[in-house]
Amino acid sequence: MSMQVGMARGLAVSRLREAKLESPGLEADLLLEWASGMSRTFLHTHPEKELSEDAWRRYREAIERRCGRVPLQHITGATVFFGLPLEVAPGTLVPRPETEIAVETALEQFPGGFFVDWGTGSGCIAAAIMEKRPDAHCIAVDCSPKAIFTAWRNFRNLGLLSRVLLWHGNDPWKLPVRSNSVDLLISNPPYIPDSQIPFLMPEVRLHDPREALSGGEDGLVAYRMLLPWAFHVLKKGGLVVLEIGNESQKQAIRAMAAFRFEKMLRDYSGLARVLVLKKERV
Repeated sequence: MSMQVGMARGLAVSRLREAKLESPGLEADLLLEWASGMSRTFLHTHPEKELSEDAWRRYREAIERRCGRVPLQHITGATVFFGLPLEVAPGTLVPRPETEIAVETALEQFPGGFFVDWGTGSGCIAAAIMEKRPDAHCIAVDCSPKAIFTAWRNFRNLGLLSRVLLWHGNDPWKLPVRSNSVDLLISNPPYIPDSQIPFLMPEVRLHDPREALSGGEDGLVAYRMLLPWAFHVLKKGGLVVLEIGNESQKQAIRAMAAFRFEKMLRDYSGLARVLVLKKERV
C-alpha cells in the first residue's frame, strides 16, 4: 500500500500531536525526509507525490517509535552538531545545542594545540574543535565502548582520525599525558544528581546512557575527579571548559578548584551552563 506525501505527513503530525511532542510538524518533516530519501523542500512542494510502500512502512514505524519517546536522532541515526554531520547510536549521549556553547567558548581562547575531551560520547566536541582548529590534536576519552565506537566512526567520516587518540577508561590519571603539557581540557561530564534522574524527560531518562547522566548524590563526582588531574596536566595559562548543571554547581566547583575563575555562560533558557577556568601557576 502506498500513500501520498501530503496525506502521510498529515497523519504523522496528528499522531505526534496526540503524543504531546513539542514540534509535531518539524519532526514529521524530518522523519519523512529520512524515510523517503527526498528533501523537505521537495516533499512540501509535491504533496501529491506517492511514497513507495517501503518508505511508507519506514515512516509509519518511525512515527510510532517517536511517539514512544525514542529520540529522533536514534531513529534516524544522525544529527548535526556545530554544522557537522554526525552518527548517533543507542548507548551514546545525543549531542545537545547547549553543548555548542562550550565549543564556541573554547574556540574563543584556544588557537590550537593539544587538548583533552573528557566524556567524548559521539565525539561531537572534539570533532568540532579540530574542524575549526586544523593544527589541534587531542585525546578523546569515554568509559563506554559503544560511545568510543561511535566517536571513532565520526572521526573517520570527518577525516579526523589521524589527529585524535581514542581512550577507553574512567581514570584520568591513567592517560598517557605528561604534566604541564595540555592546552585545554573540555568536558560535558555527567552532572545530574541521581535523585533527579527519574524526573528527566523520557527521551533522556530512558534512552541516554545512565553513565553519561549520573553525577552521584550532588552531581559533582566527575568534577572532583577531573579538576586535580587537570591542574597537574595543564600548562600555565591552560584552560578548563566545563559544562555544568546549575548555579549552585558553579559555586561548588569554584570552591574546589585551584584555578582562576574566568567566566560563566548561560544557555538559551538562562541557566548556568558553561564554566571557564584558567591555570595561573605551575
